Amino acid sequence: RQMLHRVQAFVRNLLAAREARRRPKEFAGLEDGWCEHPAVRETTYAMRLVFGGPALAAAGIWTAKNINMLPHHPSSSCPRCGCEIEDTMHRLWHCTANATARTELNKLCPHNDYPFSLPPCLARCGIAPAKNETKWGLTPTRVQAIQRYLLQVNAFATQALARTKPGKADMELFDIIPEQPAEQLFKTSLPPCKRRRTQQQHPAADGRQA
Repeated sequence: RQMLHRVQAFVRNLLAAREARRRPKEFAGLEDGWCEHPAVRETTYAMRLVFGGPALAAAGIWTAKNINMLPHHPSSSCPRCGCEIEDTMHRLWHCTANATARTELNKLCPHNDYPFSLPPCLARCGIAPAKNETKWGLTPTRVQAIQRYLLQVNAFATQALARTKPGKADMELFDIIPEQPAEQLFKTSLPPCKRRRTQQQHPAADGRQA
């Protein structure tokens, strides 16, 4: 079993390094793989269960700038502040509407200059690189705080953008998503990694009990 875990970790790191070379704008920093610390891995996997988490981790966020390339979407301005074009970094870090969430992040990560000291894989996607403590000075606590911050501001920005775009009445779907506080974002159970093996009952032969 230990050998299997090593093989799985090797494959994960290999895929992460490949994406870092293929898409350095989003995944630079993963050249040595991603962080295998248990606490960081748990929250990274939990991102899949949070609203907007899969798109964030896969660098697939639809910002106003991206939507502006489609027909009948004339504005690429940020729907929250209205001052600048909403690209990924503006949405996640530079928008003034993130002030409240940023204050909470600064309490957990004092004296930071984020996102400038962060690798792109963490600043844009919430994925922590390997050697995050020795190379980037990031403890697991700081990584988790950054992930919570990114999920929170991305969810609020997605809701704001959805309300400004034409479409069906199902845009109201975004309004009923509860605005969870940061400490509640990861309080959800993960599915089991393995399916439990059920005991097979063998019928007694010739009417005799085993």
